[in-house]
Amino acid sequence: GLAHGVPLVVCPGFGDQPANAAKADAIGVGLQVPRPDPDAGGELAAMAAYRAEVAAALRRVASEPEFAATAGRFAARLRQAGGVRRAVDLTLAAASRTRSAQDDCSATTVQLPASAKIAPAGGA
Repeated sequence: GLAHGVPLVVCPGFGDQPANAAKADAIGVGLQVPRPDPDAGGELAAMAAYRAEVAAALRRVASEPEFAATAGRFAARLRQAGGVRRAVDLTLAAASRTRSAQDDCSATTVQLPASAKIAPAGGA
C-alpha cells in the first residue's frame, strides 16, 4: 500500500472510502474508480464497464512513473511522521480521552435538596 510507496487504485464502497479515494486521486498517489450504481436491468453492462475502468486505472498507475514517485514521497512522509504505529497510538490515545470524558459525564450526579420541586416533562 501507500505506506510502502505503492500507487493506489481505490474502488470505494461506503463510509469514509469515497472521501479517501478522492484524496488519493487529488494528491496524485493513485486513481479512484467509483463503483457503479446501475438501474435495474443494467447490472451486466455496468459490471463490464466497471471491470474495464478498473483495468485501465491499474494499467495507468503501473505505467505512469509519476504515480510511483508521488506515492514514494508520501511513504517517506508517513515514515517520518511515525508510520502506522504512530497513527494507531494517536487514535488509541484520542479514543481513550473521549472514553474518559464520557465516563466523567456519566458518573456526574447532581444532588438536589429535598425541598426542590421539579416540574414534570411538558410543563405544569
